Amino acid sequence: MIHYLIYVSVRKSVCTDAEIEKILHSSVHNNSIQDITGVLLYSDIHFVQYLEGSEMSLKTCYEKIEQDVRHKFPKIIETGEIEERVFLGWNMGVRRFTPNNFEFRTSPSPDDIEAL
Repeated sequence: MIHYLIYVSVRKSVCTDAEIEKILHSSVHNNSIQDITGVLLYSDIHFVQYLEGSEMSLKTCYEKIEQDVRHKFPKIIETGEIEERVFLGWNMGVRRFTPNNFEFRTSPSPDDIEAL
């Protein structure tokens, strides 16, 4: 069984778009080692992240996320189990959202592209 975790937090002003790129690159690297997949949604004000993997990997990952100085007030809004991954092959995708615009960046596998 695969576990998932969804959290929200408030983005600090020190978290520039360049910092988002750093988050993406380090997440792709670290998550591949821990067999974690997911997506990070962000706006000028908030983060929403969905992560999936083993229960222990998610716990360890979230403990690091709680310490990250680029956001504040992280709060888990849901956890649970699923039979198979939603973001198979996505060690981390990133999507910027605003009320009027969505911009999506990731490196999906060919299977993921066919599913879109």
